[in-house]
Amino acid sequence: MSKRKRQTASFIKYLRTSYTRKDHKKGIFGKHFYLSENNRVTRVYEKIETGKITEVVCVSLDINISANWETIVYYDNVHGSLHRHERLSIEDKSDSIVSIGIRQKGTVRRLLKWAIKDISLNYTNYKKRFLKRSNYSKSKILENLY
Repeated sequence: MSKRKRQTASFIKYLRTSYTRKDHKKGIFGKHFYLSENNRVTRVYEKIETGKITEVVCVSLDINISANWETIVYYDNVHGSLHRHERLSIEDKSDSIVSIGIRQKGTVRRLLKWAIKDISLNYTNYKKRFLKRSNYSKSKILENLY
């Protein structure tokens, strides 16, 4: 066996053992999935050793505008309760915080699932409002909606 193959095999063995150890169950984890070609949901959360989710760091809706991914809506519970941040426009990166109509009770895992479901069901409305605030024309909004 060549030196390169031995190094590769030992690295693969290291990866397998490091992913099965208990300490890999803690930390900050992030994943994303696509709702359509130009829309994706990103979720970032924190886990402790037991595998329990302790914090929703961010659940965001990212849209692709002119080959750039822009976050237009995100949920977090950094300040103690789940709330939504809505970006004002493409030019203005500041956001407004909304907590009305957002689930507050339940485990952090349930709140994470609720935020993902809300963005998945309402992403067209969030995107339409954002594009209107950004002064996109109606034809451009329809073109960029899906």
